[in-house]
Amino acid sequence: MRVRSLAGPDAPVACALLVEERVAAGFVQGSGSLVAWERRRLPDGRWEVRCDVGAPGLGWLVRWALGRLVRGKGRLVRRVLPPGVFPQGSLDVVATVFWVATVVAYCGTLLGQTLAFAAPTLHASPLAQGVGSGLVRVDVLVALPIARLGDRVGRWRVLRAALVLATLATAAGALAPDLAGLVVTQVLAKAGATVAVLLANVIVAETVHAEGRAWTMGFLVLATALGAGLCAVAVAGLGIAPEAWRALFAIAIVGLVLVPRLRHRRDPARFRHSTPVRFRELTSREHRGRLILVAIAAALFNLFYLPASQFRNQFLRVDRHFAAWQISAFTIGANLPSGIGLAFGARLAETVGRRVLAAVGLAVGGVLLALAFLAHGVALVVLYAVGEAVGTMAVPALAVFGPELFPTRLRSGANGVIAIASRVGTVVGLVAVGAAASAGLGYGTPIAALAIGPIALAALVLIAFPETRARTLEDLNPEDAPPLAPGAGAE
Repeated sequence: MRVRSLAGPDAPVACALLVEERVAAGFVQGSGSLVAWERRRLPDGRWEVRCDVGAPGLGWLVRWALGRLVRGKGRLVRRVLPPGVFPQGSLDVVATVFWVATVVAYCGTLLGQTLAFAAPTLHASPLAQGVGSGLVRVDVLVALPIARLGDRVGRWRVLRAALVLATLATAAGALAPDLAGLVVTQVLAKAGATVAVLLANVIVAETVHAEGRAWTMGFLVLATALGAGLCAVAVAGLGIAPEAWRALFAIAIVGLVLVPRLRHRRDPARFRHSTPVRFRELTSREHRGRLILVAIAAALFNLFYLPASQFRNQFLRVDRHFAAWQISAFTIGANLPSGIGLAFGARLAETVGRRVLAAVGLAVGGVLLALAFLAHGVALVVLYAVGEAVGTMAVPALAVFGPELFPTRLRSGANGVIAIASRVGTVVGLVAVGAAASAGLGYGTPIAALAIGPIALAALVLIAFPETRARTLEDLNPEDAPPLAPGAGAE
């Protein structure tokens, strides 16, 4: 329990984190996500706040936000947080999966950040790099059956196993003698990372309230940006020695410290009350249309964005002659506007709606990023930064469709199939860019040409996707609704 003394007006706090209820001594939590909250007036006129926010590793951020609100200076906090109120205990779930997502994001992006520096020591040509990066994407063939277990044995148990797989396989990559060995370890690492991210999204979608799902997805994407940012910082030191990249793989094993926090977790109530079904039910008429729609969307998105991310360092190093420290600075600088875009996108997805936001972000962001890969100097930096900010605004709205559009008993398996479709788009893009670079066309022009993917996806979202804002999972998937009691609804 934390105790703080704060000055502020005599008014109840009401936001997504906490809705206060007035009592004789001050205020207590009427509803909200905190473990405990009490605020009472001291003789000197200040407020004594006793709280347990229950957000491991992120408690400082929650306490800062609530402190601003108590002082009456929380306008920005309210604008960033989603509408509605998070249910009791949900912050603990969100914070835990946030750190899991950070670790597996580091494991999942490490190859793309380091391949340009590892390639000379592994004697890998640009074509071999492209093919190797594409082959790594077959991790979904390993990930799908593991993800399917999430619908049968439990979300948290499978999430824990996926975290262990991702960290140990990434660390094993430090011992790879050649590109083939690195690819094998990365297939396993990315399979674990894919399952972990998939289940993290499912868990939070089943835990938070209807008006907070897209916002929480955006928050988890910040974890991905943090993991990628850690890679970017580490890449700055790769010029020290030819084999220095191996150390970045070895330190992934530190992520195992999170495993104890995943033990003895109860799955969301929706999962505990659902009945497992056969996987082939996904192909039934009532689910097939949605599955195909979201799968096509995932493929079109990754056709551009994953090759753009994977080959960005090679583009900067080969086409634009950036040094290692310049690449690191560029990556960190690009992540900052991405964070801003995510913050705005997460909020707008819950207020404006998913479809319009996703379409605008995809179309405008795709065009700006394509122009960035054709630009030089300052124009390259500005176009990339603005394109990242606008493009990432669409991510929360898109990310939430996968968990939202499928029933509880098929949610993990359906998102596993969607992950396969996303990998198909990724492999096509990676191999196309790698082949074009080996043919002497460079990296920039082939990557820019693939921007047709998000532009086409923008049109698809507007035409075919349903609007899911503020709708419960039971409303979107009527078969998840609890059965009526005998005699209910009788005239």
